[in-house]
Amino acid sequence: MPMSAKRKYFLKTAALLTLFFFSCSLLVRDASSTGVAFGAASVDITRPSVINIDSFDVPEYLGEIKISSKRSPEKVVIHLQDAHCNPYAQAKIDEILDHLRSKYGLSRINLEGGSGKYDLNIFLSIEDDGARKRTAKYFLEAGLVNGAEYNAIKDPAEIFLWGIEDKDLYARNLKVYRDHIEHAREVSSRIKEIESALDLFKQRIFSPGMKELDGAFHE
Repeated sequence: MPMSAKRKYFLKTAALLTLFFFSCSLLVRDASSTGVAFGAASVDITRPSVINIDSFDVPEYLGEIKISSKRSPEKVVIHLQDAHCNPYAQAKIDEILDHLRSKYGLSRINLEGGSGKYDLNIFLSIEDDGARKRTAKYFLEAGLVNGAEYNAIKDPAEIFLWGIEDKDLYARNLKVYRDHIEHAREVSSRIKEIESALDLFKQRIFSPGMKELDGAFHE
């Protein structure tokens, strides 16, 4: 039985939305008592008592804090927007992690795109510290490791990496992405239409506080 035009439109829209949301950054909330999240990562803090959301900051040359919100004094999450495969951005992530390690006792990073414990033995087998760091930097600049992985390779005894993905679900989402990447231009156009429609709804149903929060998020 031929598929109706309406059903075809629905299925294509659903696929395009799946592609859109798969392409977006993921905010991760760590399951432990205290954590910091980076775009696609969360980080345990060994000294949570020193974290104060009101005074928490990073040096301006590393980035800026867009939004801060208090929820629970036992949990801290920092979300860092991540430009994938951009060597400059990944180097900045490495510097931010160095800053958080020295100031807040960072010890663990949970990352998107991986599942379970990260195996860095291919780098750690390089006994010469300088050679290992130079090798890791080459891979960073080539876009083959990210800033968090680079940070862990430099100081493997100080950082623990954990991939938070469900492997099967990730593979299915990746297949959807690959199957529809050829529609990227159409996706972009459709997303703009959806965003315009959502903006109209927001103006009607959002409270003043929600409008302020939404505006800060999209600055």
